[in-house]
Amino acid sequence: MNKVASEPTASERLIVALDMEDKSTVLKLVSDLGADVSFYKVGMVRLLDTGIEIVEELTRQGKKVFLDLKSFDISNTVASTVALARDLGATFVTVHGSGAAIGAAKKAAGEDLKVLAVTILTSLSRKDVYEIYGIDADLEDMAVAMAKLFLEKGCDGVIASPREAARLRDELKPGVLIVTPGIRLDGTSEDDHERAGDPRKAIADGADYLVVGRPIYEAADPRAAASALIAAIQQGLDARTSAGSRSAF
Repeated sequence: MNKVASEPTASERLIVALDMEDKSTVLKLVSDLGADVSFYKVGMVRLLDTGIEIVEELTRQGKKVFLDLKSFDISNTVASTVALARDLGATFVTVHGSGAAIGAAKKAAGEDLKVLAVTILTSLSRKDVYEIYGIDADLEDMAVAMAKLFLEKGCDGVIASPREAARLRDELKPGVLIVTPGIRLDGTSEDDHERAGDPRKAIADGADYLVVGRPIYEAADPRAAASALIAAIQQGLDARTSAGSRSAF
């Protein structure tokens, strides 16, 4: 019998990015946030600094882990990387690359690890994309086209900015996960995100999970900052319910 996935709560939709300087600071944040936060993103810097021990510690504590590896290589290498993420007990993993690499990643992931393909980094503007790739295109159009290609190859969802969430939810098939970084509450710095957005609107528009780092771990009271974001997520869910579901669940 197939398991029916329950819809995540507001707190379960918040993924806190552990992009701080050292392992002790990371573990203190996890301790300070306690049961309020159950999902954490671990990127390449954190892995290179602390090794896989941080992932093992998070899973030992019963936390979910989003391994943000952005693997971009030949299919065999991408598949091997994803297999390692699977064996570590990760819940999400990110990949870049061709359709073939994404297909190989999904095959290596098994049942429980979700493969998320990166569309356009939130740090990039239209000018940046033109300078890097020589493509002058509307970024929303580009993100949607990339998402559709990646989904044809088997990925479970996409990473996209909050500015593309509504259109992605409208145009992608049911069940596709939309995970959105670049989230900022009103009055907080956008830092290096060119295409940031509000948490309430991102969720109301159809994002399933929000990734937030600096607004939490640089806050004077990280737990209060996380609580404010969870409250905004709940507001987005309430708005979504009023307008009709826009979720993958």
